[in-house]
Amino acid sequence: VLITAPGCVEAPPDDQQVRLHGTSGQLSRVTVVLVDLSHSFYARYRERVLAAMAADIDSASRSPFGQHARLVICQLSGNSNAVLWEGEFRDFRKRYGTPQSFECWIESQVTGNDKATSPVYRSIADSVRYALETPGVQADTAIDVLVHSDLIDTVPQTQQKAADISDLLSVLRE
Repeated sequence: VLITAPGCVEAPPDDQQVRLHGTSGQLSRVTVVLVDLSHSFYARYRERVLAAMAADIDSASRSPFGQHARLVICQLSGNSNAVLWEGEFRDFRKRYGTPQSFECWIESQVTGNDKATSPVYRSIADSVRYALETPGVQADTAIDVLVHSDLIDTVPQTQQKAADISDLLSVLRE
């Protein structure tokens, strides 16, 4: 079944995804926005999730960190590639300038996922590691992690994963 919506921005092919790993210079901020695209969460809270994500991205883009900030959008549902998009805030606004185009883009990401699984803790850990390993991240780089999820992990060994994510997040406090 193919569903299209008028006014949607076509997602770039996988080989053309925006990746800024390799950017030179120190970053002052990396904002990681994670969204649970599993059916159990996203289908139920879709409108609230979209509004909250848009507000988070808009708020972070207006911060005083300026040009030395990066936005990373990641998914928490069953997909081998957690990172959906990475780039500068201005590039995100240019590409997805309206709420409708942003909504269409997120909807296009939902269709390719295993909607039955939700490896929340693994995806959060992978996304935080990705942000920490971004060239330009230094000890004084601010890293914001904004999670839109019910935090129900459907993958076994959740307790160990929760401990792992707690250890990883403690790195951000230091």
